[in-house]
Amino acid sequence: MLVIALDSPTSPTTAVDALFATNNLNAGILIGKYARAATKGKTVTIAMLDEHAGSSVGALRHNGFTQGLRDQEQRQADRLRRERRRRHARLADRDGELPPEEPEHQRRLHDQRAERRGRLDRALKNAGKNHRAT
Repeated sequence: MLVIALDSPTSPTTAVDALFATNNLNAGILIGKYARAATKGKTVTIAMLDEHAGSSVGALRHNGFTQGLRDQEQRQADRLRRERRRRHARLADRDGELPPEEPEHQRRLHDQRAERRGRLDRALKNAGKNHRAT
């Protein structure tokens, strides 16, 4: 008898003869790239309804989507931010305290977060909701 598992690996893996599964990260990346192409560079607000907490499928699709949606410049900026954080962490390990972030960068981050909160509030208001989901 041939036993094939679909989308769910078994434990132990030797319990089945084959596994056919979706690469959810790549699927999310493709969906994100499609959404980026469909919006043609416009500023959009996207509400993501993810699966339950702890769902590897939901996390992979979510992360893949956001990765595919970001353009090359944003990915480069993200990479530079990660490198700066690692460099700051190394300095903190060496010196015992973390050097402060540059004030201009902090101000830009604050402004971007406030703008995103405002867009979310407007979208909820337009949808007839009067509060944010928790």
